[in-house]
Amino acid sequence: MKRTESSFNWPYWQLILVCIASVLGTLLYTPFGKPIWIDEFLHFAFASFDSTEEAWAAIKRSTSGVNHGQTGIYMLINYWALKFWGSDALILRAPSLICTALLYFFAAMTIKIRGYGFIWQIGAVFILFGQSELLYYAGEARPYMPLATAAIGTLAYAVASPDQRATLTIKLTGLFSVILGVLMHPYFSLYWAAIFVFGFWQSWLNQEVKFTLKDLLAYFNIPLCVIGTLIYFYLASQTWLTGSPVFALDPFQFMRRTDIYRLFIYNHTTFLGVHTRGEFFLYLSLTPLVLYLFCPSRLKSLVRPLLPPAVLLWLALGLTFFISLMSYYQNYWILTRQWVASIAIVAVAFAWLMAALFQILERTVPVRFRQGLIALLFLLLTIYCWRASEHNAKVRWASLLDNYGKATVQQFDLKLGALQCPIQPEVWVDLANANINSRSSVSPLFKYYYSGTENPYCAK
Repeated sequence: MKRTESSFNWPYWQLILVCIASVLGTLLYTPFGKPIWIDEFLHFAFASFDSTEEAWAAIKRSTSGVNHGQTGIYMLINYWALKFWGSDALILRAPSLICTALLYFFAAMTIKIRGYGFIWQIGAVFILFGQSELLYYAGEARPYMPLATAAIGTLAYAVASPDQRATLTIKLTGLFSVILGVLMHPYFSLYWAAIFVFGFWQSWLNQEVKFTLKDLLAYFNIPLCVIGTLIYFYLASQTWLTGSPVFALDPFQFMRRTDIYRLFIYNHTTFLGVHTRGEFFLYLSLTPLVLYLFCPSRLKSLVRPLLPPAVLLWLALGLTFFISLMSYYQNYWILTRQWVASIAIVAVAFAWLMAALFQILERTVPVRFRQGLIALLFLLLTIYCWRASEHNAKVRWASLLDNYGKATVQQFDLKLGALQCPIQPEVWVDLANANINSRSSVSPLFKYYYSGTENPYCAK
């Protein structure tokens, strides 16, 4: 199936509407007035240091301990932002919120790149909005949303045809996404490699490239791979690769063995409602693979457009399984937040699969029934997905109205020697939230969470 579309042209009215949908979807997950918690406090505290050099030195030290497995770049961005704008929870979470809007945008771009219409581009945004287990991290100052965004941006670049890749928009998308990913999270390397291999395979399937050394080198964009790899390993050598605690934790402490299958299905297919419906869809998505392997040759071309999104979906699930397996063998907790990039990919793969399926139906249904049947099926799909996400949308809207403008400015004037030490984690968090509510600069107190020097705010 050779693609006829050789460029990437997005009509301005469609581009504007996609941007509006992306911003609205982000706004509904914006945590106005939500206090920070201990994991976000770990980011907030760095803003109490006096200089970038001091903050970065403290960040690097912490990545072999409490902030293990992190690159530290999100924290450094938080340092600069809080130094400039003062102690504000939304500023602290701004990188995640910006990445959420980009996540929606890159999802729509992926569908557009593969040649499907505007309605499916907006559909991809809507499906992502229904992934509430993923979008929860839009409102947290942690690197999970940037990881998901980098994965989808990389996917958009990977599935573009060679001619589309020649356009500035796609080039910048690929460069930005890879750099964002390597800066933000160690897991990105797994997704980067898997997505590029998938992208080359689907380009070969669609007769856009051949299995030749020339096409391989051109597709994998060696300069981009070299730049991204150098940044990845240099940053790793400064932070998370320098060492980490030896864990002796129960991997199933927060996710019981008996619940892990249900949670695995539900977290990846939240937009479909209860996990049994997601389970049905996942098994149904194997149908294109089975048909392609066993159907007559004359039918393979009909089924072929369904293969890439189906393979992509199961690739994402495989990556989730691999990451969870790593946690298991490291005696670390298996946590749903480790799955965020795969959850985002499953949503995009679903929109892509439905778009391809409807395109096949449109070609095969008799002309006199075509328009009415396709419209009916699309309406039923839209109603179902809306009903599955309706409760989440209402909750998000009510939360937005309830929290907007709710926080009031409070006084935060902490005297030296005023605290009883050692300071417990929950006390640190309460003090940070009080500092945030004061709308003042970040107090020097919080540097002593990371500093080994004597804390002058402790009572003698």
